[in-house]
Amino acid sequence: MFASKWEESNLVLTTNQAGLVRNQDRPIAPESREKPEQIDAGRSAGLGFVATPPLPRSVIVSTLFINMLALGLPLTILQVYDRVLPNAALDTLAMLIVGLVGVLIIDVIMKLARYYLIGWTSAAFVHRASVEAFSRIMHAPPALVEKETVNIYANRMNNLAALGEFYGGPGRLLMIDIPSVAIFLLIMGIVGGSIVLIPLMMFAVFALLTYRRNLHLNEVIHEQSRHENRKYDFVIEVLSGIHTVKSMAMEPQMQRRFERLQRQAGSHNMNSIFFGGVAQANASLYTGISTVMIVSYGGALAINGHMSVGALACCTLLSGQIIQPLLRGISVWTEMQNVRQKRNEAAKLFELPDVSSPDIAAETVTGGGISIRNLTFTYPETDAPVIDNLNLQVNEGEIIGLKGDDGSGRSTLIGLIHGDLHPDSGEILIGNMPVVGGTSTGLMKDVICVDQTPAIFRGTILENLTMFETGDAVLKARKAARLIGLDRDIQRYPDGYDMMLGEGVSGNIPAAFAQRIAIARALAKEPRVLILDEANTALDDLGEDQVVAALNHLRGTMTMLLISHRPSFLAISDRNFELKQGALQLVNSTATTSAKDVA
Repeated sequence: MFASKWEESNLVLTTNQAGLVRNQDRPIAPESREKPEQIDAGRSAGLGFVATPPLPRSVIVSTLFINMLALGLPLTILQVYDRVLPNAALDTLAMLIVGLVGVLIIDVIMKLARYYLIGWTSAAFVHRASVEAFSRIMHAPPALVEKETVNIYANRMNNLAALGEFYGGPGRLLMIDIPSVAIFLLIMGIVGGSIVLIPLMMFAVFALLTYRRNLHLNEVIHEQSRHENRKYDFVIEVLSGIHTVKSMAMEPQMQRRFERLQRQAGSHNMNSIFFGGVAQANASLYTGISTVMIVSYGGALAINGHMSVGALACCTLLSGQIIQPLLRGISVWTEMQNVRQKRNEAAKLFELPDVSSPDIAAETVTGGGISIRNLTFTYPETDAPVIDNLNLQVNEGEIIGLKGDDGSGRSTLIGLIHGDLHPDSGEILIGNMPVVGGTSTGLMKDVICVDQTPAIFRGTILENLTMFETGDAVLKARKAARLIGLDRDIQRYPDGYDMMLGEGVSGNIPAAFAQRIAIARALAKEPRVLILDEANTALDDLGEDQVVAALNHLRGTMTMLLISHRPSFLAISDRNFELKQGALQLVNSTATTSAKDVA
């Protein structure tokens, strides 16, 4: 899964790619451990972002006018049957036809204009919501983002588009059309008398049936969404680890597992389709029965002289005008069960903290030293602190080496320095600026971390080095590539810097080459603080020697924090520390260090 870190003008990303084993090394920052009332507040705020956008006033007025125009055909038929035909009034018939054609033309024009406006409103909603959601994903602490899988985020973004389609559909106009039904019923009552009771009674019956059916539909939709997410999570994991699957001949096991997931998902898809089919069948049945009852009852009244033929024809057409919005209401009622599920899922995107414009972002960092004072951090599932009252003073331009056993807290310390985690107590300063866990966006361009899982994006080698920037970024990227010896390897490819990367399931370059691209990308940004967290793991001896030589060449231009188990990589450090039981122990030093600098 991608863990993204956003700068004001530069984008620096590291990758925690999901294989067959999920990443379990990314804890959640204390600020993300919400209390129930905080979760409810976040959920309410999230629902606010996906709430139905207001309709333009012109759409409301035009819809009311369109509904009034719908009376043109029934009333024209009434006049033709009861007055024009008995009196052979051809001139009146011509005038009525001309007027009716004009009404139909105006109706079409207004409907087209209305749907254009609704479509624009829907597109604007999707644009604003999607941009805001992606911004929150980019700015949220990686540990918080990684609580969910890639597929879940993709589904939630797709749900925003689905909500936009619903908000741009005819269901939005239902609240305007339903009141207009009252006018149609009034006209029908004036023209046909008691015949108006037929659509009312039929609607009540079918609304009750729909309500009972929808009690189970919400559960069906929820289960369908859950099983679909499980299935696609599995697909993403298998594709991410396809080489492992192939090398261990696990294709049959993966196939059987997918078949089980598909069978479960298929069962719930069938239930969802069945409920949708039932809704359509009920709508057709309601239309048919209503028409038959109106024609039967109205025909009996006409035969007995209590209703004219024109009035019967008019009531039949009016029943269609009444039935259409009522049927849409039943259909939308059913559809809302699915929309509600999508809206609740999409709203979770906006429960991520909004740290796009923190107060510290406007400040300017001076100096590249690191000051750690009385730092303590404890994970919620443990009692003992991982980092316990740690103190460290790193001078600007100094190179610090760090090693430690697995679980010693190295990654935790890096997460605290980079602002991904929030300490229980103590503080960290980068230069003159405090690092605030989860909201240190202003420091991202000054503190760059490269881990052992490099991020490669679809684009050329040069675009991966510059993160799609132009101008000076190109020159800096080429300089960084030459500095670590990457330039020579790039030139061996036929397309050189223009070679496309990120295509295919597993990429098209060796892991060591991808790692050197990530290191060169970080060096090209010229950060104040560079953190290499096991970034030499995939490198061979020659590649590591070239990186070490480059770092030695840059000594003094930036503060470096090197985390590794290889003595050859840590040999250039001014001071080397080992992290044990939450405290730093000085291993060796080539710099002057006072006792108060390390505790």
